[in-house]
Amino acid sequence: MIRAHFGLSSNPFTTTKNTPLMEHQQRHFDTLKVHSQQGGLCVILGEPGTGKTVLKNAIINT
Repeated sequence: MIRAHFGLSSNPFTTTKNTPLMEHQQRHFDTLKVHSQQGGLCVILGEPGTGKTVLKNAIINT
């Protein structure tokens, strides 16, 4: 009912779908990918709601 009210075809905060990253998220993802391929260590820090989990899910799904 709520999805129909807002015109959504799927649940908005599901973690199972691959949603495209925003431009700034893609830049951070690319940096993390290079560091991980070289055996580096990266720590993702940020305020709640800044997209840390989105990056984590993108890394897991790669």
